[in-house]
Amino acid sequence: MRYVTLKKWILSAFICLISSCALVPSHEEKMADFSNQCQAYGFKPQTDSYATCMMKLDTDDQRATAKASQCSSASVAAGANYYAAYSLCMAVTQ
Repeated sequence: MRYVTLKKWILSAFICLISSCALVPSHEEKMADFSNQCQAYGFKPQTDSYATCMMKLDTDDQRATAKASQCSSASVAAGANYYAAYSLCMAVTQ
């Protein structure tokens, strides 16, 4: 019985680490990273191409975050096979 409780606690801690307990960069930090990336690509701030680059990076990031959240939620039902289910979900969903 004690083994099952420990196993559930470890699984809960792992899920927490992957989801909300992980250090998540703030929106401002993400935007600064996106700005650096766009400038590294050669886009100049205050131009249409720079704005397009920023929007694309932000949209891609939002999609990736939504996908990870969806796969995390769906994988919780897998219980002990959480990591395998999460990895499979991330690999096959778009």
